[in-house]
Amino acid sequence: MDGKSQSGKPDEVATGLLENQGAILAQVHEITHFSPAERQVAELLRAQADEFYQWSITEVAERAEVSEATVIRFAKTLGFSGFQNLKIALARERAAMSLSLVEVNSEDDWTRAMAHLQSHYALMLSTTFARFDEERLRPIVSLLRDAAQVIVLGVGTSGLAAQVLQYKLARLGRAVVFHVDSHFQALQAANAHPGDVVVAFSVSGSTRDTVDALTLASETGAHTVAITHYERSPLAHQAQHVIVTAGFDTPVVSGTLLSHVSQILVVDALYLGLVLGDFGTGVDRLEATAEQIARFKKY
Repeated sequence: MDGKSQSGKPDEVATGLLENQGAILAQVHEITHFSPAERQVAELLRAQADEFYQWSITEVAERAEVSEATVIRFAKTLGFSGFQNLKIALARERAAMSLSLVEVNSEDDWTRAMAHLQSHYALMLSTTFARFDEERLRPIVSLLRDAAQVIVLGVGTSGLAAQVLQYKLARLGRAVVFHVDSHFQALQAANAHPGDVVVAFSVSGSTRDTVDALTLASETGAHTVAITHYERSPLAHQAQHVIVTAGFDTPVVSGTLLSHVSQILVVDALYLGLVLGDFGTGVDRLEATAEQIARFKKY
């Protein structure tokens, strides 16, 4: 996160899930130097904190009866670099406050452990949706629509999200390739062409096989996309376009698909962008694919 607190330090709300519960609302109550227009945004946030982070900047401006520029100034007065960062931090704060995000421990029974797991998933989902930035997603959808071929990279559990993207694009009749074996992924990436799009998944952004394969792809002149939790990771460094996902691990929860559900949400967002961009053709293709597959069903 690149927002900053009033003290000038990196924004702690965006990185500390439990330590700063209610910190944003506390700031809204304490800051006295809002302009009259900014106070209207502050009043809206205080009144509807649980919905605020789900709205676009246009919706916030309309509900507060101010300009979008005022909404951005309001976010900066709170110490954030922009409205999107405020949304992300607020989503995480509200989820942490309401769901009591804590680690599973030896004193928990199964029911309590499942409740903890549910809270982790809820927080991850809300944070992922808050991070969606159409201006970042839109050019990637355009690249996927025009691609001669899409090559998908990802190993381990990130490979599951890669397979979902392969499946979604195949249903739309797109030329798409994904190999489970990382060696084949490297071969495919090394033989990409300038008209291809190579999409790489890695939560850490440091998975060597995936980083190496994307590096090979970037050398061919193909368009490269990284989907990772860390924007300053080696994988992101090799990509022309980066989508930042939500995700966090604790010793027990790290064995779940928590972070990778966030990746799949991104896949679904890209898929919807493709379908909605040419709705008639997209729906026709989906229906035709379903009809062809149905011919082989015996039940």
